[in-house]
Amino acid sequence: MITDINWLINVINLVLVLVAITFVYGVLIRTAKKLCRGNLYIFLSIIVFGLSVVIKILDNAQILLIDWLAKVTETLFLLLLIIGFWHLQRCIKEMDGELSSFVIK
Repeated sequence: MITDINWLINVINLVLVLVAITFVYGVLIRTAKKLCRGNLYIFLSIIVFGLSVVIKILDNAQILLIDWLAKVTETLFLLLLIIGFWHLQRCIKEMDGELSSFVIK
């Protein structure tokens, strides 16, 4: 029973990741080049999270017993997400004039 619930939750997560990838990709190709770096890291983090969900599904089905890799990819997901939002925050602060851009001539 518990593995059935885990499997169902992982499949739902996988569907949600695919929807998120679609939305973030749409934003990625439409935003200004300044925002692309932050959005790219967020896009990569969602792909990595999707990979961790696939690994969990394979682990629950006992096809591949690599639960440790799912934990590593979850950590990588969080790291990429933090980096992505940091880049977006810096870009927005620069556009608002909170950060001064130093130009060396």
